[in-house]
Order: sequence, then structure tokens, then C-alpha cells
Amino acid sequence: MAYAAGTNVSPERSIAEIKKYLQAHGAMKFGTLEQEDSVAIAFHAHNRDIRFRVPFPPLSDYRLTETNIVRTPDAQHRFWEQGVRQRYRALLLVIKAKFESIESGVTSFEQEFFPYVVMPGGQTIYEITSDQVTHILETGVPGPLRLEP
Repeated sequence: MAYAAGTNVSPERSIAEIKKYLQAHGAMKFGTLEQEDSVAIAFHAHNRDIRFRVPFPPLSDYRLTETNIVRTPDAQHRFWEQGVRQRYRALLLVIKAKFESIESGVTSFEQEFFPYVVMPGGQTIYEITSDQVTHILETGVPGPLRLEP
């Protein structure tokens, strides 16, 4: 079962909690961008712009019940909304865990947030390099990583 699968906390309240938590840890310039299929949470900390993009579960994931009975469109949408609320709560947990790791001396800010650093072209380091790293791992052929899109 996914973390916070049964949460009743609204996305708006989760965003407010994320913002408050980040601000308490020195983040500035907080913003959100909700799209139909995802939400992006961005902030500035440690002289870096950081962006998390969290995909929402597809509505089609909730078409059937656990016993393969087709849900009504209203029921499907209610279950989807629950899945969206769960993703927001999970993001808060991830952010808290990252800062706990940093504060405990297990890792550094750079280690925890490196993939989410926004580069001058607007993409994160992960978005730019993920295909390159996958190729290197699959082929075993080392090569320089390019940070240009």
C-alpha cells in the first residue's frame, strides 16, 4: 500500500505544508505549476533553483475495482483524486527525508537535490542527463555527459 493512500489532506494543504517546511529550511521563491497530468514544485535554496515534477496517476488506473468491476465515471474520478492527494503527501515526505538526511550529516544538499537543479535552459540535470546515463549503463560504453539539451 502506498504511503498516505488513505489521506484526506487536500492538495492545497499539502502545498502549504511543503512551502512552510521549505521556508523553514531556508528556501525562497517558492512556486507551483499544476497541469492536468502533473504538478511542479519549484524553489530557490543554497544558490540553486530546484524543481520537482510529480506525475499524477493516470485516470485509467482507477477504471476497475480490485475485483475487476468497472467503476462509474464519478467513482473513478474520486479514486483518482485520492491518488493525487497521495502523491502530494508523498512529495512532502520525500522533501522532509532529504532535509533529515542533510541535517543528520548522512548526505549534503548537493547530493540530495542534484538531479532537481534547474539549468540555464530550464531543464533539470536529471531531464538533461537521464537518457545519456541510461545509455551508458545499458551499453557499458563510458562517455562524457553533456549538460546541453
